[in-house]
Amino acid sequence: MAMDKVSILLLICLFFVLFEGGLGAQDPPVTRVVNITNDLGPRIKLVVHCNFHGKSHDENLGLQTLLFHHSFSHSFKSDDVTPKTRLFCFLWWKNGNDVFDLYNPQRDDPRFASKYSWSIRRKGAYSYDEKNHRWDLLYAWKK
Repeated sequence: MAMDKVSILLLICLFFVLFEGGLGAQDPPVTRVVNITNDLGPRIKLVVHCNFHGKSHDENLGLQTLLFHHSFSHSFKSDDVTPKTRLFCFLWWKNGNDVFDLYNPQRDDPRFASKYSWSIRRKGAYSYDEKNHRWDLLYAWKK
């Protein structure tokens, strides 16, 4: 009889380990929003062509032409289990062009919660640091 109580107790403990944050449990995907703003200057158009690579699908987001202080946003779901999720963009403007990851989970998830803001400027791509309330140059343009 005592053995049955111990077995039942072990089964209950195993159940909680497996289904309450232990083995096999994972957080639900988080909706992430990436925003890119043209801050290159008046009369300078920014042409953006982004590609999204996720766990379940790839998506070509097409060409976006952004006037000065105009923005483009894309939202998607991502979690810790799919660290290969990427959003990379080709950028063209008067006297310049480049390509970089707008979203890279290894770089961005520790810095942000779920909203990623980028300001495209003449020196490079600036990312907004919500914790310190400032714009940081994270990617300088190639010469």
